[in-house]
Amino acid sequence: MSDVLHIPEYEDPVFVEPEKQSVSRLRRESLKILFVGNSITRHGVCRELGWEHEAGMAASSEENDYIHLTGRMIGRNVGIYYGNVNRLINAAGTVRNALEVLGEALPLPDLVVLQTGEHEGPRKSAEEVASLYREKLLKPLLAIRENLPVIAVGVWYPTGGEPYPDWVRKIDDTYRNICGEYGIPFASVERYATDPRCCGCGACEPVRWHPNDRGMAGYAREIAALFQKYREQWGI
Repeated sequence: MSDVLHIPEYEDPVFVEPEKQSVSRLRRESLKILFVGNSITRHGVCRELGWEHEAGMAASSEENDYIHLTGRMIGRNVGIYYGNVNRLINAAGTVRNALEVLGEALPLPDLVVLQTGEHEGPRKSAEEVASLYREKLLKPLLAIRENLPVIAVGVWYPTGGEPYPDWVRKIDDTYRNICGEYGIPFASVERYATDPRCCGCGACEPVRWHPNDRGMAGYAREIAALFQKYREQWGI
């Protein structure tokens, strides 16, 4: 198989919902982090794609996906949990509290990390993107509890070394601006997505599109840096 990553014009990334909700439960948790995202955050086994383990696609193992790397970088007794962002996006009507949709088994988090944007596509206007992000994601997440800290990361779109196309940067910029309105720290992952060394692992292109171990480490570094910057302000 060629090592050259083929970048399609646009393909909606595959997502197979994992069977479990909780990634790991530690006996003594001083910090509970809820990661809300798509297949980059967590993907169940999908043998038709050659994906044989459950982790953030395309990490080589669960320990090397960004959620577990982030937990280790924070360096505390961290409880790691995850929810499928598409449950919120596809929920009917107005969601008043995200935990009602994400799963009853999830505990009240001390911190939420939001990873999304890859399913938006080039045909949506900035207004449509903004409305979905604000109404279906940020407001329900912030309603989980008063003054809940949230960290958001931008869109993953591998380019084979080229800058992000305008439509991808439009989504990134829209997310950044809305996060600014709510005082939510935001990190773009463009520097990793446009680095060919950060993707390309896997048996087929839908998997190879995702961040590999190097790309996952980039996510974790960005999130951990924001956590360290704001932790005193958040009181955690």
